[in-house]
Amino acid sequence: MDLNVTVLVLIVFTCLLMIYRVILSPFRNLLRGWVIISVLLLVITGISIVVARDNAGYIVAIPWLLLFAIPLLGFRVVQRLVAQQRYAPASRLVKVLIWLHPMDGWLEQSRLLKIMIQVGALTQQGDFEAAANILRPYENAPAQLGYMAKLSLYRIENRWEELRTWLESMPNLERNPNGQVSYIRALGELGDYNTMVAAFARYRKPLVAARAINVARLTLFAFVGERVPLDRIIQVSSRLYPSSIRQYWLATADLTAGDAAKAHQEFDELLAGKEASVRIPAQRRRDLRLPRASEILTPESQEIIAQTKRDLDNDERFGAQGNRGKRPYATYALIAINVIVFVLEIALGGSTNLETLYKMGALVPSVVVGGEWWRLLAAMFLHYGLLHLLLNMLALFALGLFVEKALGIPRYVLVYFVTGLGSMLVIVLLTENGLMADQLVVGASGAIMGIVGAMGAVMYRGWRVDKAVIARERLGSIVAIVLFQVFIDAFIITQSSLIGHLSGAIIGFLVASLLKHHPTTVAKPAVAINQ
Repeated sequence: MDLNVTVLVLIVFTCLLMIYRVILSPFRNLLRGWVIISVLLLVITGISIVVARDNAGYIVAIPWLLLFAIPLLGFRVVQRLVAQQRYAPASRLVKVLIWLHPMDGWLEQSRLLKIMIQVGALTQQGDFEAAANILRPYENAPAQLGYMAKLSLYRIENRWEELRTWLESMPNLERNPNGQVSYIRALGELGDYNTMVAAFARYRKPLVAARAINVARLTLFAFVGERVPLDRIIQVSSRLYPSSIRQYWLATADLTAGDAAKAHQEFDELLAGKEASVRIPAQRRRDLRLPRASEILTPESQEIIAQTKRDLDNDERFGAQGNRGKRPYATYALIAINVIVFVLEIALGGSTNLETLYKMGALVPSVVVGGEWWRLLAAMFLHYGLLHLLLNMLALFALGLFVEKALGIPRYVLVYFVTGLGSMLVIVLLTENGLMADQLVVGASGAIMGIVGAMGAVMYRGWRVDKAVIARERLGSIVAIVLFQVFIDAFIITQSSLIGHLSGAIIGFLVASLLKHHPTTVAKPAVAINQ
């Protein structure tokens, strides 16, 4: 698989994935620009393949980077900067992104950020009145500018009842994640916990789709006195919240849990601290007579809260949360072994020298059947060229992070070797029966696809046994990866081993299904396709 084909596959896959996600998104009307860009890139790709097939990937790579990859990455950076209240760098970045992706409200976003920079600077200084004065002239402005100005003004001035009334009258709240989070917050501030819990349950799906679910969970857990899951969310999102904000919400949870003495002590520490932006909110919260959650919550609300905690557990186990566990040493070791063997390939004659690969143990089915069974193992650690190695090691790193923690080191290593050896053996058996040509085979692809299959087994068990919705969603993604790999093997990369990849995935799924899975937190795997 040469670099040109690799780039083409990456571009086509990412564009199709973007179109698919936008179609399924409840905010598809706000994301039309990404569909237009994706379709445009696919058209350019098709024309490039017809006109200059051997260089099509390099031709399309430039517009893909400028119109797709950089704006997408920049959009995520802007979101993080805004969440951190770092409006100045966010505004500078948006000014650049406007030229690369002038759709989906970036022009209005730039104007909005300029205003929020001034507001953010004043609130950080504790001057909430001056911040409100900046927002008031824009309160009735059209579109997003007026909406965000009014939303921010209500929150700064602590006008939660008015905010609730306004949001309840909003016709498109079902498609507005910012409004949904603010509505949940307003209900909590007003002590209407049961309505707050019901609203959280009602808006859960769109909040998940907008990646705003943890902000809503934070608000929910704080106002129902659930300090432990609240603390877990804050730890995962620690880069988004300064220490004063974290303490503010934990103190809120102590207050609503009924531990007023501890909460007041925490609020007093904030009032005596250097963070001016949190003093007025801390004073308001300290003086506010929030009811004790356990005295108000209905059985229905308590069940929703319990389910939300289970969802948080499942997110951490099956991938939506970051992992703070042990390092994946087995994955690192396997990568190191592959790299060391590759260096030996180069030293002994070259990684694309077929004679060198044969001497080092490349799989040749007829030779294996003749008695050299050791090649089943040796071929797993040989690679044809640097690109082949890089793709496989990238896939192993991305996928191994998850599976190693899900299965534990001994079972993870067992899956790796059983699937690698098994996929090689399948190739030998099919060749001996005349169903495949006798050819030289190298690469860790069978073992890596076995890791994909093992991940599928973990997700399948999480869906069927733990009833984890996220596991079902991840399982669908894994099936898509396998099908995409089969398509690539069958129609694009004819030299790639379709049988080795597919048999590795099937063996990995079956072996991992028979093994014990750790009920511990695991990391989110990145999607990777290997050759």
